[in-house]
Order: sequence, then C-alpha cells, then structure tokens
Amino acid sequence: MRIALPGTWALLGTLLAGAAVAEEHEHAVIRTLILPEQPESAPQRIYVKGQVVTVLRFEQDLAPLRARLVGGEGRFEPVGVVGRKVVLEPRRDLSPEEGFSLLVTLSDAREVPFLLRPPGRREHGSADQQLNVYKDRDGYEAMASALVDSEKENRTLRAENERLHKEEVSEDHALA
Repeated sequence: MRIALPGTWALLGTLLAGAAVAEEHEHAVIRTLILPEQPESAPQRIYVKGQVVTVLRFEQDLAPLRARLVGGEGRFEPVGVVGRKVVLEPRRDLSPEEGFSLLVTLSDAREVPFLLRPPGRREHGSADQQLNVYKDRDGYEAMASALVDSEKENRTLRAENERLHKEEVSEDHALA
C-alpha cells in the first residue's frame, strides 16, 4: 500500500501559492466612459502603462480598419480591433509629458478621440486595464457600469473616512 501524503501536500502548496499570486493581480482597474454628445469636446483620457494591456469595450460595433494611433508608432504594439473591443499595449512606460491620440471609428462613422497618458499619481500609478465605453448614458449597461464604479468609489471613501476617524480619536493624535 502506497501513501501519497507528500504529493498531496505539494499539490496543496502549489494551489495555495497560485491563489496568492492571483489575489495580487485581482485588482483590475475597470472604468466607465460615457462618450460626449458633442464630437468637438475634449478627448477622454486613458491611462496606460508599459507592458500592461488596456482593453476598450464598446457597446456598438467598430469599423475595424479605422482605429489608429497617432504619433505612437513604435511605442505601442499594433492596435488590435476585435469585434467591439480595442486592445492597446505600450511597449514601455510613457514619460510624464508624453501623450498620444487614439482615434476609434464607430460603425455609424463617428470618430471618437482618446488621449493616452501615463497614470502618474492617479490611484497609486495604476493603468486602466478595461474601459467600458458607452454612447448612451441612459442605457441599462451604461447605468449598471456607472453604478459599479460609484459603489467602488463609495467603499474607498468610506474606508478613508473610517481611517481618518480612527486616527482622530487615537491617543497619539490627542497627544499631538
């Protein structure tokens, strides 16, 4: 009779290590963008980071051959358009003063500009990993996505308020 106890422990250790690595990367940065009604308005910012893939998810079909990056050739992998998604990946981090334009054409021939920028001090320097882009702010998907964003922001602000309140009533704060 053979006992496989050491193998079982090795498998369990591997699974736990994999779960720990996945937990580190679980904090994906997902934002909602509502397209402005006026085409002349300022382009929306997308925060990108070197070797981090950013996906723009649109609610309507795109013109696949008409998405182009202006001025960033050689700095980014080729822009990919798959169905309703645009995939971006900078080859390396952008410097703080750099910015590039991305023009995406929707199936109704509307051209939508975006400004690609480095994250900087925004949310601990995190890049956007997924952007849900909506044309109609009153649509179900747009409202649901905006609600999820608001809930995340609300949780973050509540945690910050709680931390500040605990700090305010602490003995160290009273002594200071």
